[in-house]
Amino acid sequence: MSQAKYLSSLIFKLLSLCFVMLLVPASFSDAESGKGLIDIDALTLTAETGDPESQFELARLYDEGDGVDENNATAVDWYRKAAEQGYAKAQGYLSEMYFLGEGVEVDDEQGVYWARKAADQGDALGQNNVGFGYESGRGLTMDKSKAVEWYRKSAEQGFAMGQVSLASMYYLGEGVDENNEMVVYWIRKAAEQGDARGQTAFGELYESGDGVTLDKTKAFEWFKKAADQGDKKAEERFEILMLLAINQAVEKGQFPYQGKLDYMTRLEPWQIKEANHYFK
Repeated sequence: MSQAKYLSSLIFKLLSLCFVMLLVPASFSDAESGKGLIDIDALTLTAETGDPESQFELARLYDEGDGVDENNATAVDWYRKAAEQGYAKAQGYLSEMYFLGEGVEVDDEQGVYWARKAADQGDALGQNNVGFGYESGRGLTMDKSKAVEWYRKSAEQGFAMGQVSLASMYYLGEGVDENNEMVVYWIRKAAEQGDARGQTAFGELYESGDGVTLDKTKAFEWFKKAADQGDKKAEERFEILMLLAINQAVEKGQFPYQGKLDYMTRLEPWQIKEANHYFK
């Protein structure tokens, strides 16, 4: 299929999706979304007996607001209970909470402390977070080469965040020589396992032609995958494409002009401006 025909097909699909976006409510009930299916009371009782896996799972629910009201402080409490029992996953997540300052004051030393605890047990998130400490100089003396080493440990376990982090180092040439082939390799690994950041980055590579043949239709496909997961940057890129599709449909009499105006109210001025020049 030619690029022009493929683009026309893609725009038609996007236009259909646009009608759905304009007509379907933005949110669903908990029953429709599948949330609230976990027995929180039963999980809490098990966690309170001291079971670290249950404590970790309960922390995740509070962290994500899944079936309960989101409460990062409560999440930290449960992560800590599990982490202090040596549960590696909880140690990795507790490290992240300290680095991000979610549910607890930012504390880089504690972030590194728990990251190392997790990493020493082979936990991929812990390894990634140790790499972050070395890359940023937060809680550790900045050392880009060591950051690459830890990101690689994480990436080679198939951890998407580690793969994206390692790809970034190759892209920037920090701690390792610039290598577009390795950027594409690791970004593809993350994107193909469904990681939204990896999908967005892969879309950007196709959009810019860095390390791959420039292909805007493939870029849009990856932006769509990431946008479906709520990635903000991907949503912005996809919205630009959507407006492009609407503009073309309006010109052909296939979409009402008022519908275009209604859709444009969702966008930022820079998105509207870029859509007008996107394929020039």
